[in-house]
Amino acid sequence: MANNKLFQKRKKLQKDLARQKAKRLPFEKALIVCEDSKSTPHYLEGFRDALRLSSINVKIFGKECGSDPKSVIDFARQEYLKEKRKGDSYDKVFCVIDKDSHNTLDQAKNDIRVFRPRETLFGIISVPCFEYFLLLHYEFTTKSFAATGNKSVCGCVIHDLKKYIPDYRKGDKGIYEATKGNLEIAIKNCKKANLAAHEVGTDNPTTLMHELIEYLRTLESN
Repeated sequence: MANNKLFQKRKKLQKDLARQKAKRLPFEKALIVCEDSKSTPHYLEGFRDALRLSSINVKIFGKECGSDPKSVIDFARQEYLKEKRKGDSYDKVFCVIDKDSHNTLDQAKNDIRVFRPRETLFGIISVPCFEYFLLLHYEFTTKSFAATGNKSVCGCVIHDLKKYIPDYRKGDKGIYEATKGNLEIAIKNCKKANLAAHEVGTDNPTTLMHELIEYLRTLESN
C-alpha cells in the first residue's frame, strides 16, 4: 500500500513537472510554417534551439502543410484560428516560401496582404529557394538563377552552394550548425542583395530569411 501511494505521488509530480515545462513562457508566441518540408524547418529548429527558445512559444511546421505557397498560407490560417479559439492566439505567423517554379505564389502574396488582423501574417519568401540564403553565408551574388539542362532552378543554386558545402543535400539536419559561423555575413548579404534587386526591378535572386532570423533574436532578449 505504501509503495502504491509513493508511486502515485511520483506520477503526480512527473505530470506537474511536464505541465510546467509545457507552459507558454512570457514572450511572444510565433508560428512558422515552411513550404520546404525538410531543409528549412531543420535549419530553423537548429536556430531556435541555439537561442534556447521554447518550442511551445515558437512552433515550426514543415511536412504537414503541403508543398506549394497557397497550401502553406491555408495551413497557417487554420492553425492560427485553431489557437485563437483556444484563447491563446499567435502574436506572429510566418510563412516561409520558395518561389521556385510554383504558380500559386501571387495568390499566396495576396492572401498575406488581406490577412486579418494586420501585422500578424508575414511572408518570408526566397527567390528562387532557401538555398540562396545558405549561399549568402559564403559569397555575395546577385546573378539571376534559371533552370538549365537537367537542373531545376533550385538545383542550380545548390550546385553553387556545394562549392562551400560539398556534401550538402536537401533535408540535412545539421545545416544550421554547419553554417552558423557565417550567419552575420549572410544577414548583411541578404540586405545588400535585396537592395540591389529592388534597384533593377527584379526579385531573382532575393530572400527575406534574415527578417525571420532577426525577429527570433528579439525573442531571445525577452
